[in-house]
Amino acid sequence: DVPIHHSGMDIDDGEKALKQADVEGGHQRMPGGASDLSPCSTNIDYNNSEKLNTFVSSNLSSIMRILHEGVESWTTDSRKRYLRALNRLIENTDSKIRNILARVLSLLAPAVRDEDAEVRAAAEHCCEQLGAQAVPEEMLEILLPRVAGAVAAGDTATQRANAVAVLTHVMRGVRTQSTTDNNNNNNN
Repeated sequence: DVPIHHSGMDIDDGEKALKQADVEGGHQRMPGGASDLSPCSTNIDYNNSEKLNTFVSSNLSSIMRILHEGVESWTTDSRKRYLRALNRLIENTDSKIRNILARVLSLLAPAVRDEDAEVRAAAEHCCEQLGAQAVPEEMLEILLPRVAGAVAAGDTATQRANAVAVLTHVMRGVRTQSTTDNNNNNNN
């Protein structure tokens, strides 16, 4: 992971740091002028999905910390924006998604029942993307105990309802992926 210097930064500070980060002289410039001194390419091709997947995979835990703060933000716009970013993370994580699956599902649980319809829709889309991409059995191993309330400190009606909502949208993604796979097999 790219080192993230923690000094009590909140999500607004993180957003400013991301905007201020630049690449100078082959070294990543950190907020406040400090240099990371780790070599990085000054010719970054953001349209190269292989490079993007490599970047995301190598920085997954740092990215998740930032997204976690944003998805739980008190502002609706931030929640929507960070849920869209989470969806992009899921799209670009490939098989590494299993390393953060429990964390992502926990993060999505309250969001799928958010009071704002756009936030709910963004969270539902993330769930469907997970369903289309992750291994269904692994998601069921995480979600079914939550639906049953068989998780420590996870046995409230709200927590179980959140888990059911996540499971519903995840299964839509699984079904969509299965239909796509079947259509591809029939065409071959």
